[in-house]
Amino acid sequence: MNIGIRLLTLLGFGCVGPTAEPLDSGRSAPAPLVLDGAQWILDWNTDDVELHDEGWTLTTDRGFEVEIETGWVVNYSVTLVPCASAQQLPTPAWLHLIAGQSAWADHTPYDDPSRIELAQAEDLTSPSSISLQHQTFPLSTYCGMHWLVARGDPETEIAGTSLRLQGHWAHGDAEGPIDIDTAFANALDRDLPSVTGSDHEIIVRVTRQLASLFDGIDLQTDTDDAIAWAILSNLTDHAQVSLTTP
Repeated sequence: MNIGIRLLTLLGFGCVGPTAEPLDSGRSAPAPLVLDGAQWILDWNTDDVELHDEGWTLTTDRGFEVEIETGWVVNYSVTLVPCASAQQLPTPAWLHLIAGQSAWADHTPYDDPSRIELAQAEDLTSPSSISLQHQTFPLSTYCGMHWLVARGDPETEIAGTSLRLQGHWAHGDAEGPIDIDTAFANALDRDLPSVTGSDHEIIVRVTRQLASLFDGIDLQTDTDDAIAWAILSNLTDHAQVSLTTP
């Protein structure tokens, strides 16, 4: 992921998490795709998760039993990334960042005709696949994709919140509540995988991994901010991207 994009996601949206992982700057250049149409599917892998009528339970990699009773996440936008933009951050975005201007999440780092602005809460009580409407745009060459999770717009019911989760945890004899309400933003910014026979149109499937949402988290000792940031990082970093043709 371009380090400028990560910085803008964290700072430009006024949503800085406790940590940020080092970025790989040595990846090989992706194979470009010439496209004028795309459909997005936001999917879930629920393996190793027990789904209930409302809510779900799982066991984390640290042995915590987690039960989520209600929750939602704000999918703010999805976009294909032109090959030129995949290598550097546009100058105007850097100017906003350097100037220290606060911004809401609609100031995304990519301004491309393929972008779909959603700013919608997705129910996490009963996770299910979301198919977005097919979109057409001027023919262009693309190398990457970008899925942004960010806080809801002002003057909406989801204003100021990107992730909300409520439930409880247990670990041995210890137990406690889960009450996450955060404005942190995070994004999946990844090269497009290869696909054959696209004929200028693709289906982009982003599969989120529900079972690993709480991985690496100590629910007894970690702060609320650290827990929220780790969940969002797991949500985006563990997601898998695949391409198919219509």
